[in-house]
Amino acid sequence: MMSDMDFLFDPSADSFSEEPVKATDLDFYSLLRRQGNEGRLFFNHKRVVLIEAEALGKLRQQMIEALGYDRARSMLLRFAYDQGYDDAGALAEAFDWESETEWLTAGPLLQAFEGVARIEAEEISFDRESGDFLWRGVWSNSYEAEEQLRQAGSGP
Repeated sequence: MMSDMDFLFDPSADSFSEEPVKATDLDFYSLLRRQGNEGRLFFNHKRVVLIEAEALGKLRQQMIEALGYDRARSMLLRFAYDQGYDDAGALAEAFDWESETEWLTAGPLLQAFEGVARIEAEEISFDRESGDFLWRGVWSNSYEAEEQLRQAGSGP
């Protein structure tokens, strides 16, 4: 059993690793830290809170009822974009990646660690100079999809 002392750390530390890493080097438990006596939990150098998927589903449903489907969808898409953007930034800062492709591959792995979904990349291509970017994949075990089906069945 792990104690609070096992997880005490400095959440402002600059990096987990000084050597180039691959996405497959990431380990859930090495990214998780808590200060239980202080009531703080960190994942990938960011403060996080544990919230049940069902509670998020209920919040989503309340947003739809209060704002309408289109406005709620717009806000939730922005929320998801910001979460992914912040995760990408934290991964870029915390690790010296072997390549940009490894960094891009780590994002979906991090989302799996976070319990969002299992995401398998089918195609990744990008060109920084032209700004072209393509990331195609398959999402499975999505908590959002499970909550949609649980609360409303299929469809909006």
